[in-house]
Amino acid sequence: MMAKVFLPQRSGAADSVALRSRRTKEVDRLLADIERPQREVARALRQLILETGSGLQEKVMYGVPWYRGKDYVCAIASHSDHTNLEFYRGSSLRDPGRLLEGTGKNLRHVKIYVVEDVGQPRLKALLREALDLDAA
Repeated sequence: MMAKVFLPQRSGAADSVALRSRRTKEVDRLLADIERPQREVARALRQLILETGSGLQEKVMYGVPWYRGKDYVCAIASHSDHTNLEFYRGSSLRDPGRLLEGTGKNLRHVKIYVVEDVGQPRLKALLREALDLDAA
C-alpha cells in the first residue's frame, strides 16, 4: 500500500471555475452511484486528473469515466475495495515508482485503496508522464 500524503491543493477560485466547466453531469451521476469509501477515492482521482491535465475532456465510456487529450489518457474504475486509475497507454510508461499493474497489450492500472493515496507524488508523476506521452 502507498504511503499516505495530503491531497493536492486547489490553486484558486478561477481554477475551480475552470475545473467545474470541464466536468460532465454524466460523470457526476456515475460517481454519485459509487459506494463509499471508493466514491471519495474516485472523486479525488477526478480532481487530480482535471488539475494535472488541464486540456483533458471527460466522458463516460464502457461505464467508467475516461479522460482524453489527443487520445485517451486514463480512466477511473471503482471496485468494491479499491479504485483503479487506468492508463490507456500504460505499457509505454516508464513507471519509475513501480506502481503499474497489469499484463495487457497497452492498458495498465494503479490500485488505490484509500483517498489519502491519491496525493502520492509517484502517482501524480505517473499521470504527468501519461500526459506527456499523449502530447508527443
